Amino acid sequence: MNRKMKIALVAAFVATVGVGAGAVMADGRGHCGPFGKDMRAVAEKKLSTLHEELKLTPAQEPAWSDFRNTVQTQAGRVDERFREWRGATPAATALERLERGQKSLEDRQQALAEIANATRRFYGTLDRAQQQRFDEATRQLAPGGFHRHGPRGDA
Repeated sequence: MNRKMKIALVAAFVATVGVGAGAVMADGRGHCGPFGKDMRAVAEKKLSTLHEELKLTPAQEPAWSDFRNTVQTQAGRVDERFREWRGATPAATALERLERGQKSLEDRQQALAEIANATRRFYGTLDRAQQQRFDEATRQLAPGGFHRHGPRGDA
């Protein structure tokens, strides 16, 4: 898998699990983590910070807008899926639970693909320094933990 695809997948993961989940969980909301908040608002805050850090040129703004809209759309879908999950009748059988799980995975896979594509398009417009800033800004939100250090807490 090439480097750009890995980065796109990391960015996609960030959005699909709820941008900023680590920060939201740290605010003491308990086991529900980010789902007690408006995920679009959480995503917007993180995206605004990222936009500031990247110092984009006017030529890069259209790709940024596409990326931002995609992330915001997916953040809204996270909210919708959570509300549906909370309001759903509990599955009565193992088969129903498996079918719901499969549907959820399919939805998340589609979301991941959409975000990966938008990230790929945006990342391709960045210069090397911006790519490094993007990588660093999204690294803390990668699989393995929501922390400021390297994987598994490495300093």
